[in-house]
Amino acid sequence: MKIKSFFLLLLGFNFLNAQLTLNVGKNAYYKTLIELEDGTVREGFVLSFDDKSAFYYDTSEIKLLFGSPENNMNLAREYYTFKKDKDSKDEKISIAQIKRITVDEPEFYSNEVKSVTYEKVKITKPNNDLKMDFKENPVLLPVYFSNSKLSIYNFTELVCSGKSASSCNVKGYNYYFLPKGTEYAVKPFEITLGSIFSLKKIGPKIYTALEYMGKNCPLYLSHLAERKSKYDESFVSIANKEFTNSFKVKQEEYKQDLKKAKKSMSKEDFKKYEIDKKSQQNNEQNDMFYNGIFNEEVIDYINSCE
Repeated sequence: MKIKSFFLLLLGFNFLNAQLTLNVGKNAYYKTLIELEDGTVREGFVLSFDDKSAFYYDTSEIKLLFGSPENNMNLAREYYTFKKDKDSKDEKISIAQIKRITVDEPEFYSNEVKSVTYEKVKITKPNNDLKMDFKENPVLLPVYFSNSKLSIYNFTELVCSGKSASSCNVKGYNYYFLPKGTEYAVKPFEITLGSIFSLKKIGPKIYTALEYMGKNCPLYLSHLAERKSKYDESFVSIANKEFTNSFKVKQEEYKQDLKKAKKSMSKEDFKKYEIDKKSQQNNEQNDMFYNGIFNEEVIDYINSCE
């Protein structure tokens, strides 16, 4: 069946009741369901991903993980801290034991509790020599979309200069593509301190990554080859210009909307409205990024592969 449109809802969040947070002293534990590799299911609470004591480094691997978005977002740790209930002792559950974990955690802007499913995967990324670099340490990635042919994982990094929602801006969008039955999720590119001087390689890196993603799908590879010129060294400047122009229009609309709302709302109502609008804006930017770079390739892959 051919896919004519492809609309994705970020992480497939479902709203839940905020009482699913367990506070023990200064630590926040969130309601969780952990599926282990041996088929066991553990239900209870997991220490917040933002709490540095929730994880324990394998120090021999720090060099491999240093500076990566996965590490920065606390998705590449060795152990998780789990409690069956408030009165239970902490348990360390190794990522090696985990297959999938669903956490009911507060949304960044609204603080409303939402259910997020993370799956354990290994990742591979193109290096500057356009060779796939395979990472053997698994990470936990939030599910963005999944069907019988492909799973997509996504998270957005934010940086905030103050306490208000308006002070927060996107640092990076991170996408991973895992064809069913394969071992490594493909991350086409990322922007880090180490890659900032090789931005011209982004287009060729995307092409290399998509080639690897479609290695078992000849029809998709033939279609991709016809688009190869799109992913040359000019890709990043063209894509950046298109995204920046669209962003400026949306940003001006956002500012004008807030300016108008601030005049007509109470301080409390405006604060909530500002949070909702900022969340909406970031989701729209994420969709704009995905649709501008990956949507066409994903649709073609799904339609072309058995």
